[in-house]
Amino acid sequence: MADNGGAGDPRRAFGEALRDARELRPEGPWTQARLAREVRTSSSTISRVESGNLPIPANLPAAFDQVFATDGTFKRLYERIQAGGFPAHSRKRIAMEPQALATAEWTQTVVPGLLQTGAYAHELFRAGSPRASEREIATMVAARIARQDVFKRSSPPDFSAVICESVIRRMVGGADVMREQLAALLSHGRRPTSVVQVLPLNAGWHGLMDGTMSILTPPEGAIQGAGPVLRCSDRIGTVARRVRTFHSEAHGDAMTHTWVKSSYSSQAGGDCLEWAPTHARAHGVVPVRDSKRPTGPTLMVSPEAWQRLVEVAKHADA
Repeated sequence: MADNGGAGDPRRAFGEALRDARELRPEGPWTQARLAREVRTSSSTISRVESGNLPIPANLPAAFDQVFATDGTFKRLYERIQAGGFPAHSRKRIAMEPQALATAEWTQTVVPGLLQTGAYAHELFRAGSPRASEREIATMVAARIARQDVFKRSSPPDFSAVICESVIRRMVGGADVMREQLAALLSHGRRPTSVVQVLPLNAGWHGLMDGTMSILTPPEGAIQGAGPVLRCSDRIGTVARRVRTFHSEAHGDAMTHTWVKSSYSSQAGGDCLEWAPTHARAHGVVPVRDSKRPTGPTLMVSPEAWQRLVEVAKHADA
């Protein structure tokens, strides 16, 4: 029997492959009851597995491969179920993450996968895959947490995330789960190569209200978004501008970055500015504010404009 490639729902693909193997045996078809006896389970279990309505017991894929001599077909189909049946664009994005030089995230639904705790991810998978067994859920959670190994590299990627305020207010899994998840976000925001910000609910309408967005910058320069990989430079520029706008409107910069003050500033004050170089390096936009009013408004300028301002200030002082 040929592996069908796992098209569509991987659980349904498993059931269809099992029914084909049972009914198309070269030696003659088996009933569900006969197959159940061969693999030491119930006929009702076989029926539900074939219909895609039952989490598949972990011992059955190997048993099916043995009785049908299918050389690992059911094991491979079961592994696809455990992987969560990710759509093609998600598989591309996950494959790109280990090589990415920089990653920018925008989400208005859940905490980005690269920042999730195990307990938070477990609640999401449980809600999204109600038919999955606990073993399948545990496998999916482990795969998601393993993606976070990119931050353990000797040279981790620049990472930035803008999270809608609704995400941190939404109670996923109860108070203990959210307490741990929020603590993880704060901890991640303290990394020297990371920025984690919250876009307030009163920020108003914006250009990406219809979904989430991820921008990955691998060595070859392609960008992965929430849909198919974006390769048109115009579309890339549009998305990048929108994400930079989010960073200028979101909270968190004063907490996650060190502001650098002009060398002419003193404790007595003066007409001086300060800027956040870490944010500038991560996002290509420079935050500038009055050093005497750290809680006042922040002006976001391009690196070119900031450089011109510095040059003007130097010439004026000469």
